[in-house]
Amino acid sequence: MKNSRVRVLLIGAAGRMGKTISGLAKGDSEIDLVGQCDFGDLVESAMENCDVAIDFSNADAVAEICRAALQYRKPLVVGTTGHSEEQLAQS
Repeated sequence: MKNSRVRVLLIGAAGRMGKTISGLAKGDSEIDLVGQCDFGDLVESAMENCDVAIDFSNADAVAEICRAALQYRKPLVVGTTGHSEEQLAQS
């Protein structure tokens, strides 16, 4: 039988939302946190091993995170707020 756990990369794990998501994921038998990244961590290597990435990091990091998700063809959920008009226009 195939493993039905969803492999999640959590970006912004040290923040308030990251800690909340991490705590909830640990209690969920269908979620496997395969990576947790924060400011300064290389997202690319962690992105390769996940089924989906969840980002609650910083608006200034979203462009790099989106590039990595596109490169590895991974779904990305962005919950980060505070984007500038320029950053929103790029999305």
